[in-house]
Amino acid sequence: MVLSLGELILRFGTINQEKFEQASQFGVSYGGSEANVLIALGQFEMAGRMLSRVTDNPIGQTACRKLHAFGIDTSYISYGGDRMGLYYLEHGASVRAGNIIYDRKNASFNTLRVEDVNWDSLFEGITWFHWSGITPALSQNAADLCRKSVEEAASREIPISCDLHFRKTLWDYGISPLDVIPELLGKTSLLVGDPLTIARMTGDEFANESAHLDDKEILEFFRKTSESFPSIQTLAMLSREVISASDNKLKGILFEGQPYLSSTYRVSPIVDRIGGGDAFMAGLIYGKINEQPLQETIEFATAAGAYKHTVSGDHLVGSADDIKSIISASHRGKLNR
Repeated sequence: MVLSLGELILRFGTINQEKFEQASQFGVSYGGSEANVLIALGQFEMAGRMLSRVTDNPIGQTACRKLHAFGIDTSYISYGGDRMGLYYLEHGASVRAGNIIYDRKNASFNTLRVEDVNWDSLFEGITWFHWSGITPALSQNAADLCRKSVEEAASREIPISCDLHFRKTLWDYGISPLDVIPELLGKTSLLVGDPLTIARMTGDEFANESAHLDDKEILEFFRKTSESFPSIQTLAMLSREVISASDNKLKGILFEGQPYLSSTYRVSPIVDRIGGGDAFMAGLIYGKINEQPLQETIEFATAAGAYKHTVSGDHLVGSADDIKSIISASHRGKLNR
């Protein structure tokens, strides 16, 4: 069973690619990076458990029901606090980029404390732990929970994965990523992140933030990162070539002692790119837990990320067979009758 820690959030997205200034109504979905990973894994027939806190009202209760519908154990999601975290999404189109506005201050998740959790019970039956760089950015309580969760997983010799998201606007409670992230990565075994994000959050040198790195340079950076953090056995990223907001090329890059590159997928038109990285992360975890060859793992993960770009909402909707069906070019885009 895969355990994940994170905030469940409510998304309000503009409809029909409208700008915020045009919108008179919003589409609503529930998600959050860590929850999105578990939801994808649930559809890949892998059990999951979520540690979180939501409001004790119909909004929080609905968020839990959404997870439970995908087979996720929600018994460690407690109720408390005054509000759910929110974000507003303006979908991009063609030459116009998308836009996100966060509204996550004082959310119920941030009232959850280390001492509120029965750690032995929480980790019963757990074989994998997943965290993301978003959680320790939210509050001191969230950072403490992330640190404790990683420590508990490491002490039980449970593999640990991290999707190292960087959200500059969230790190505003008095500490920086450098105060938290390197310690957590010191116990992490699978890391997803691009070189710039990893450098920002570990204090590594990065000569030119605007420079475009080719595959060889990315893999060399991954190699050096694995030397700096010996616990990290696998590094990966979903590489994106942006042709427009509606048209992207996606490729998976993985380093584990040697390089592995996936096929390239061109997704056009994009239905919703939010959650593509979470689907990619879920694909990696699926491959690692099932001990698939690394080339198969990066192919599956990249296909999952590409597939999510065709699905609206925060999380992937699709089975492992759905993902495998698009790995073969002969099956892409066909009408199944």
